[in-house]
Amino acid sequence: MPVLLPAAGANVAVGKPADQTSTYPGGEPGRAVDGNTDGDYSAGSCAASPYQGQANVSWWVDLGEPYMIDRVVIFNRQDEFPERLNPFNIHIGDLNPFNIHIGDSGDVISNPRCGGDHHIDVTQPSISVSCPGMRGRYVVVRLPGPSRVLNICEVQVFPAIPRRVGLWPLNAEHLANDTSGGGNHGVAVGTTLAEGPDGEAQSAFTFAGNHQSYIEIANNGELDVKRSFTILLFAYHLGGQPMLDYRGPGAGTLFWIWPDRQLYIEYVT
Repeated sequence: MPVLLPAAGANVAVGKPADQTSTYPGGEPGRAVDGNTDGDYSAGSCAASPYQGQANVSWWVDLGEPYMIDRVVIFNRQDEFPERLNPFNIHIGDLNPFNIHIGDSGDVISNPRCGGDHHIDVTQPSISVSCPGMRGRYVVVRLPGPSRVLNICEVQVFPAIPRRVGLWPLNAEHLANDTSGGGNHGVAVGTTLAEGPDGEAQSAFTFAGNHQSYIEIANNGELDVKRSFTILLFAYHLGGQPMLDYRGPGAGTLFWIWPDRQLYIEYVT
């Protein structure tokens, strides 16, 4: 039963390397990704820049790898000066801001911006900013303008959870039809219904192990991907032919399981 699965939507910023354009003693950038959302600066869990102010002060985190981002949650300082955060920008991308110099926005603003100027309600401890469709390894919080002071007590980054785009039960009731609503119905050729992995009769397909035995799944555009997708299927492989053949324009991927029960991947053109 192949199905495209979503990724888990956990905070991927906690504990990751962080930096900022300048730091007030005791306000190290890593404090904003320590997992503590306490908005009292004296609790020692807030990042801060010097109180004298700086133009375009910025804070950023390295997620370690690129993510599709759903939203960024920022916890503001609550004991005093909550207005310092307004307005702020969020930049997300793969350009590394760790090589910038003090007072130089550098690669911070070269990464795409999520929306425009954001404003937090200063009576609230946090704000959630939606960034649908954005992707990147680095997430930057930037305070645009002259003489800005950074006080942020936690930044949480939540990756997007992709929607399911295909579900093929491959049983007597649904045959090779897509039951996800995506409309990418398949056609079974040279196959027979068989007992499935749960022991239920006619809840799986058996293949003959040759080019005349296959299930071909149509693609109305819903299955096109720019980066990656996840496929889950239950299969008992007896060898012979590829278990999965995914082909795009001019290239594709074959997945094999050999008699030694090892999975092999072959790229074909």
